[in-house]
Amino acid sequence: GFPPIRTFRAPLARPPPRPPRRSSGRGEGAGASPSATKCAMAVRLRMVGGALLALALGVIAAAEAPLAQAGASDEGFGETERAGEDRGALRGRRASADAAPEFAVSVVSFNLYWWNIRLTNQWGALYGRIRAEEPFDLIGFQECEDVRATLAGSGLGHFDAFQGPAPNPCPLAWSASVFEKLCEPASVWIAADQWGDRHMSWVRLRHRASGKSIFFANTHGPLNNCGDGVGSNWRTALEQHVQAGDITLFTGDFNCQSGTPALVKVKSILGQEWDGGIDHILSTAPMLHGESKPGYPSDHPLIRGVFSLGDARPPQSTVGGPQDATPTACGEIEAGVDYTGGDLIGSGAWVSGTADVCATTCRDRAGCAAFTFVHATSSCYLKQVRPRPGTPDSCCTSGSPACPAGGGNAMSPPATPQPPVPSAACGAIESGVDYSGGDLMGAPVDVVNDAASCGQKCRAQPGCKSFTFAKASRRCYLKSELQPGRTPSDCCESGTPSCENKLNFDVSGSASVVDAEALEGPGPATTQTPVAAGEHDIPASPASREATAASLKTLAVAALSLLVGFGSL
Repeated sequence: GFPPIRTFRAPLARPPPRPPRRSSGRGEGAGASPSATKCAMAVRLRMVGGALLALALGVIAAAEAPLAQAGASDEGFGETERAGEDRGALRGRRASADAAPEFAVSVVSFNLYWWNIRLTNQWGALYGRIRAEEPFDLIGFQECEDVRATLAGSGLGHFDAFQGPAPNPCPLAWSASVFEKLCEPASVWIAADQWGDRHMSWVRLRHRASGKSIFFANTHGPLNNCGDGVGSNWRTALEQHVQAGDITLFTGDFNCQSGTPALVKVKSILGQEWDGGIDHILSTAPMLHGESKPGYPSDHPLIRGVFSLGDARPPQSTVGGPQDATPTACGEIEAGVDYTGGDLIGSGAWVSGTADVCATTCRDRAGCAAFTFVHATSSCYLKQVRPRPGTPDSCCTSGSPACPAGGGNAMSPPATPQPPVPSAACGAIESGVDYSGGDLMGAPVDVVNDAASCGQKCRAQPGCKSFTFAKASRRCYLKSELQPGRTPSDCCESGTPSCENKLNFDVSGSASVVDAEALEGPGPATTQTPVAAGEHDIPASPASREATAASLKTLAVAALSLLVGFGSL
């Protein structure tokens, strides 16, 4: 932020005594000498100049008040001073220019206390608390029933995320500018308690700057169960999905202290830890710095750690593994192989149904050199290079583009009609699809009844080309791109702007917020309280209120000085 602006109170200078009136009727000071008149005028001009200076300082102080509000700290809230090694680690480089760069990532874990935040409508304070921790690269949430709304409200629209299964969701999110997604996120069942199933969510990422592969996992552990069995489930889940060479980062509200059998089991393979009580960040990478901070309005601390990725040179290619130097034959299929990285820019993921359709789509898409089909989600990923060799993984089938119709080779599969590309026409809605990323900057995230209503809002919002409707929270996310990051997900319905306006919009193109009571009704406990106007603003702390009061006092003194000065002229 900016240094504090000192405010000055202009002195109210006394004007010189007026000379006595003369009976000649020539008016005030008619008989005064020229030198006395000039002196009086100079004094008055100095008064007016001082008042103008005080007014200017008051305006500057008033402009600084929002910055003081955003940066001020309060008990249980606000940004604390970050240690120098934290900021240095985030830059990812050592001071020595002749050494290989040292790369690091900053990781946050935070239980949001969701049910109480919803009950007390403290969304603004919660989002402000998260926003105060920037910058960071990875964050694991617990008790978070809508990770997209949380990221949007916290100003983290540049993050990608995975919600994971309900109940007891444990979403995770990562900076899309720092990481490239290597595979689709997934979840593993860990245990169950009186509140339902407990899971571990995970995703594999590539750190763009260093080329290192990251296994990022997050969990919310069961209550009153820190036995060896739960620890074995966590450890087994890690061992089954972490691949050779991965750096593991594991966040969570484990509901277990560090010395319990469950944590001892997990820490037997993850030796680095930041201990926040029952909240932990575990890793195979060396920890450079860690801290626990007040998490108000949550009842949990916000914990963060900075972990070294070691010395590494950026890979020769920024897109996946080694490229095939020889021309790729059409129709080659590799079952049980994943082509990690190298996604065709702008293609996103879409539901193709079969690997055959995915191969045909690759054939007909300019720039597509290979594909990967994910069996669990029936998702098709188009690639701009074909890594050789691919990564052995039963999750997927990969290969080269299908051969042209009428041709082929012995390995090409039977021709399958290609499904239509998702419609770009107005009013198109896709169920079970999330448009990830590409959020329209400055657009409101409103609560609406359904996807059709979200389409209406998109039509009325300048610059909106598509939208995603989150079913659990009934929030409408407007997009600046046409169908960005098209990803299969039961969380959402997505589509293009509606063809006709069915809501009441004013002339400016903004829509009135849907009535909250009409949306609540009888329903599951996960129904989210609608966002109140201005609740995304950072709540004022005592320091910010004092800064605002000081600026107002300065403005008042300046105005009074001006009145006195002009009155004396």
